[in-house]
Amino acid sequence: MKTVTLNTAIENLSELIKNTLENQEETIIATDDGAVVMVDQKEWNNMWAHIDLMRDKRGMQAVLDTLKRFEENNFEGLKTLEEVTGEVTHELQDTL
Repeated sequence: MKTVTLNTAIENLSELIKNTLENQEETIIATDDGAVVMVDQKEWNNMWAHIDLMRDKRGMQAVLDTLKRFEENNFEGLKTLEEVTGEVTHELQDTL
């Protein structure tokens, strides 16, 4: 993670954006009033997806239950990726 001052960010904004995108590494822009973090949008979307999952009690419990089952090598009743994506695709088609 790279930290720069506001003045440096203003002078080199194009280069900072290019480096952030190419390296997929956060850039902190520090000011006297605080700091902001610049991240690649794909990474930002990924972080929000994880945050949303963690805020959803049912979804988070399902993740924890699945991890426990994997630790126990208990795969009985779990769906394959193809089965899950097929169900989601079917549900989406039904809503159109």
